[in-house]
Amino acid sequence: MNRFSLFTYIVGSALAFGVGNTTVAEEAALAPTTRKVGVILPLTGDFAYFGEEAKAGMLLAVEDLKAKGLPAPQLLFEDDKCLAVDAVTAMKRLIDQEHVALIIGPACSTAIQSTAPVAIRAKLPVLYLLDAGPAVLKFPEPIFSLGFDPTEMARNLARDLKKRGVQQLALIHEEEEYANLIATNLVSEWQLLGGTLTSNDSQLLSDTNFRPTITRALVKHPQAIFFSAAYESGNFLKQLRTLDTSTLAYGNDTMCVTATIATAGAAAEGARCANVVVSEADPLAREIRERLKKVLAKVPDSLFYTGLGYESIILSDEIVSGHQNTSLPHLFKNVARNELGAYPIQPSILEIKNGALVTPNN
Repeated sequence: MNRFSLFTYIVGSALAFGVGNTTVAEEAALAPTTRKVGVILPLTGDFAYFGEEAKAGMLLAVEDLKAKGLPAPQLLFEDDKCLAVDAVTAMKRLIDQEHVALIIGPACSTAIQSTAPVAIRAKLPVLYLLDAGPAVLKFPEPIFSLGFDPTEMARNLARDLKKRGVQQLALIHEEEEYANLIATNLVSEWQLLGGTLTSNDSQLLSDTNFRPTITRALVKHPQAIFFSAAYESGNFLKQLRTLDTSTLAYGNDTMCVTATIATAGAAAEGARCANVVVSEADPLAREIRERLKKVLAKVPDSLFYTGLGYESIILSDEIVSGHQNTSLPHLFKNVARNELGAYPIQPSILEIKNGALVTPNN
């Protein structure tokens, strides 16, 4: 039985809602206007910027539904601080006490791996965010995901390095599950392209002094250094540029964030990374950016995280109802669920230039 048919059965049996035999009137009373949707995000801690932006997107989507007179879910937010134990506690509370119909999030790798068994035992649909790769898709239904495949991101970065003539690459990664995953994928893709790895070093997540690790990498004279970070790369870039100004700097999606640019300042100039691009030519994107000025202290350069939040509200209704949701326009174009339950979004190569994220010319 595939994900769609099984989940349709679950919803039809009202297990996801905790409802037994109901009349038509009772079912109407339990329609999406009163549907509870749990949300697990890192609202504090090192990855709070993601949670803040994603939450803003969700609230904007709810606002838009209400403005159109359409049913909108009741969102119940939980803060997991990007910690597995907090995510499990939050999920159990949302299931056992709040009796939610669906949960959006979490987004952090360890939190995803830890909460999936809880959701599966409860037969509750979960829409994970950010990671739409094999580590999530290995779980049986009703687990879904909205994000990009880390393997595809690593492949795009490796190809961009080769396109620029890089043959000698040094790798530094933080000791954290997601950062390790990106590093492993990058090594594999780099070797497939015939590239040489001059060094492969790691750094404790709690250690913010990168100078010794960077120095060891530079001794091997790489043409580029790739830093796989768990949350952001600002301190790394600042310290790299105090030691070396010519070696190319590359990173994963956590280098392509406002927090990195704010911390690194001019040291971020020229660094390349990969993340999802939301076209500013889209009227919806321009409208959301204007609205974010009223709810966020600083509007992010990329609308990716806000877009994940906005899109997750549309898709959560689609997952529960089993029908495509056309009530709101999609910020991510051509995103469709595949046979594994993922809604994949393609990442693009970006460069930090003049304090902003831009598409590189070469």
